[in-house]
Amino acid sequence: MTDDDLTAALRACAAGLYPLEAAAGLIIAHGTWLTRDDFTCFIEHHTGTAAIDWEAAAAALETGCLPCSGGERRMLQLAASLAGQAPVILGDAITGIDDRNTRLLVQAILHASGQRQFPSAGATQPRGAAMPSMTLDAGDAAELAEMLSLLSQWLGRDPARLGASLEDFAGHPAYGTQHLRDDLDRFVFLLDGSDEEQFLTTDHDEPAEGETNGN
Repeated sequence: MTDDDLTAALRACAAGLYPLEAAAGLIIAHGTWLTRDDFTCFIEHHTGTAAIDWEAAAAALETGCLPCSGGERRMLQLAASLAGQAPVILGDAITGIDDRNTRLLVQAILHASGQRQFPSAGATQPRGAAMPSMTLDAGDAAELAEMLSLLSQWLGRDPARLGASLEDFAGHPAYGTQHLRDDLDRFVFLLDGSDEEQFLTTDHDEPAEGETNGN
């Protein structure tokens, strides 16, 4: 497998889950770890895709099985953290990384939040190229916003059961029902289907038992 094939396979596996896309994009852009056999042994290959076992790689790093510089160590920790498999203390992790890696980290954080920075799987469009414009009828936008809002509320009814189903479908715990609800609410806001205060509220409080959403 060539380097290009590997990066394409990693992006394909993470496609659709912003935190995983950000983790893969960060480790690819960093450049060092994917050239090391003692790291690539933690990559599981499938037909057309490849997935990093972030938990195993992070554990190997902590036990000294992946000797590296301080900067390399921090970048792997940060990437694994974005994938939801290695908690880090940002104050420690970002101290000592150089300007280039700081810029890559900022890109990764933006990407994880839904502001795409790294190429998508199979992307052929040069980075920075203008995207085609698209318009949506106001009535259709309102109807779409209402449907997305309904889905968000439904996800909040039984997060334990629906969360398990989502994890099984996504194949990774990094993207849970709360992330999905936040994304749905963000799209509702972009469609002008909710006010800014509601969009910025992330705890999604549910009505108390016996209460309804109506007056």
